[in-house]
Amino acid sequence: PKVHVQIVLSVEGARRGCTWGSLLCALSMRNTLFAMAHAYPQIRWFAQCDDIRPALNPPDDGNWDKHWTMLAKAIRELGQRLQPLDYLRHPEKNKLYVPIGVPLPPPGIFDQGGHECKISTRGCETSGIQHGTVEFRSECALAKVNEYR
Repeated sequence: PKVHVQIVLSVEGARRGCTWGSLLCALSMRNTLFAMAHAYPQIRWFAQCDDIRPALNPPDDGNWDKHWTMLAKAIRELGQRLQPLDYLRHPEKNKLYVPIGVPLPPPGIFDQGGHECKISTRGCETSGIQHGTVEFRSECALAKVNEYR
């Protein structure tokens, strides 16, 4: 039987509420994320729709500089692996949440493709879900409520 395949390009990624966009985006990234998990077992890769967030525990040896360098290398490699699939880093999503008490990474280590990585010690948002301090999450919730007033 003949099969007709239609290609639909999106520069904004999967949209919330679009079941096919979310499912197909996740399926297209599956092998890449498994390869990244195998290459960097110390990083947990969280993906929801077109948002990918790496998470890692503190270094066993206390060497944060080495830890940040490894994470930056992994993020660059992820970008290279996703490039053939036409996934591009969205400048507004280039953020890193560093909890209070953790040494900050060296300036510019996560900047890529001309996009500055914004470092936050308060929190970040992934697919509309806030992670971080209670104050950060409360501010986000209040801003959302005010948006609908």
